[in-house]
Amino acid sequence: GVDVVYKVFALSKTWYKARDHCQSLGEGVTLARITCHNEMTFTRSLVTGLGSGYVAWNGGNDVSNEGTWVWAEADGSNGPEIERSWDINWAGGQPDNASGTEDCLEINRFGMEFNDNQCYVTLNSFVCEKRFY
Repeated sequence: GVDVVYKVFALSKTWYKARDHCQSLGEGVTLARITCHNEMTFTRSLVTGLGSGYVAWNGGNDVSNEGTWVWAEADGSNGPEIERSWDINWAGGQPDNASGTEDCLEINRFGMEFNDNQCYVTLNSFVCEKRFY
């Protein structure tokens, strides 16, 4: 099996700065890659545990190929496609790529579900992870 350690940070950062912060914590650390409903429930609970009004970045993005959502890997490369592994819980009508510029994945907006947002928007939290194989 795979063990995963998550840490939520109540720091205001863009998706790219949040990714860089996670990677600065050590080898193999990256923005959270949520690969099943149990991980989704747990990471959402970390964000809601910060209090009301928190919206968090995780590692999902379609920066390289619009509409193909992947997880960011610790080395900065694209990881596996998100929706090939499970049916992600998008908020209603999402992802919508509003204004043609929403390429990064956030949680805890629109009732705790996933939403796409502009990667250069500053959110007030993010979730990092380290996987142990």
